[in-house]
Amino acid sequence: MHKLTKAEAEKLYDKLQIEYIIVKIMGDKFVIGNRLKDEWIAVLDTDKKILEFTSNLVKAQEYQLEEDAQMNLAEIQKSGYFSNLQIYIKNNNRAYRIDERG
Repeated sequence: MHKLTKAEAEKLYDKLQIEYIIVKIMGDKFVIGNRLKDEWIAVLDTDKKILEFTSNLVKAQEYQLEEDAQMNLAEIQKSGYFSNLQIYIKNNNRAYRIDERG
């Protein structure tokens, strides 16, 4: 077995830290819904004016970027309805408010 030098170990550690950060960032998905009511947006097409909900978080429409979820949430809230909806981070089949995760 090859023993790592201190420089090799530090380089490997740095690489693993970067990969972990990338996985952490890319691993989070965002969903729109109401956790208290267990209602999640399953289909949202603002052009066709289609909005469907599901009670199954697995079937919720996912967004890679929080900004995309924010834009869609703002669009559907223009109607004056759906003020109880929020953006959540979906992780391990659970929904967390953005301020709940560190």
